[in-house]
Amino acid sequence: MNPIDRNQAWQQITHHDSPWDLIIVGGGITGVGVLREAARLGLKSLLVEQKDYAWGTSSRSSKMVHGGLRYIAQGDVRLTRDALRERERLLRDLPGLVERATYLFPLRKGRFPGRWPMTAVLSLYDFLAGIR
Repeated sequence: MNPIDRNQAWQQITHHDSPWDLIIVGGGITGVGVLREAARLGLKSLLVEQKDYAWGTSSRSSKMVHGGLRYIAQGDVRLTRDALRERERLLRDLPGLVERATYLFPLRKGRFPGRWPMTAVLSLYDFLAGIR
């Protein structure tokens, strides 16, 4: 959009009859997620983006809400627990926006981490998440 078009668009936005309940700056995964929730709650919302949707950080992101499996591997159980609690809250509060994904971890005989250590770590991980 050239500057003239942008100025015209801004004039239309700011001269709207009724005020916005929420203005969201940034059309990345977070901005779009906030917009979706605002719309679900019936809020009159405006999302503005400098370039194209998911152009910046979002285009370079895995878009995963993870629970910190790598943190537990580094020995940071507290950070893993906090990440898992947040992930589980998002799964509960934002169905359809955040969904579980299944992963396959190949384990090779005689190579780290091995079957039993991986089973133990994943069992602790699931316990911290409250998953059975």
